[in-house]
Amino acid sequence: MKRGMIRGFAGRLLRFATAAATATLLGAAVGGQAASTGATVAGGTPVSGPAVPGWPGNPRAYEGRYRMVASSDDSFARSGALTVFTRIIPHQAKPKLSGILSLYTTDGTNVLYLSHFVHAGTTRSAQVSLGIYTGPEIGRFVVVSRHGAALAATFVPLQGAPVSLRFVQFSTNPHP
Repeated sequence: MKRGMIRGFAGRLLRFATAAATATLLGAAVGGQAASTGATVAGGTPVSGPAVPGWPGNPRAYEGRYRMVASSDDSFARSGALTVFTRIIPHQAKPKLSGILSLYTTDGTNVLYLSHFVHAGTTRSAQVSLGIYTGPEIGRFVVVSRHGAALAATFVPLQGAPVSLRFVQFSTNPHP
């Protein structure tokens, strides 16, 4: 990705306001102290207890390719794709869930990487990084609901307003 595209994407993220609301959502998404403050994530789901690595159930249940069908902010993404898969990470006992989120705007394509999948109660989230899995964290990907092939999520940037995204799974195979 060109440096200008990254700056443009980062600029769009920073343009959005309400850092306080983002901090509340981010704290709720990862668990931590959120339970004691009565915090909730997008959709009003209460968070209980500390975050636990991974998402509940079999990781294969989440694997696959998803097409983005809606975004609450067209400047963030007009269309997109999400691929969720397991990958082997050095010095880890078993494969971990990972993801690639491709977002298409009028300015170009932005590729974000999902890692560090966690859950607290029924709330599932993942760290979103820019450029590579170990790149700088720019926010959280919080699953609001999942019913059959439909997945509703919120991208919660470290700075700026959350963006609601809806996906439809079109393949359970993460490979093209």
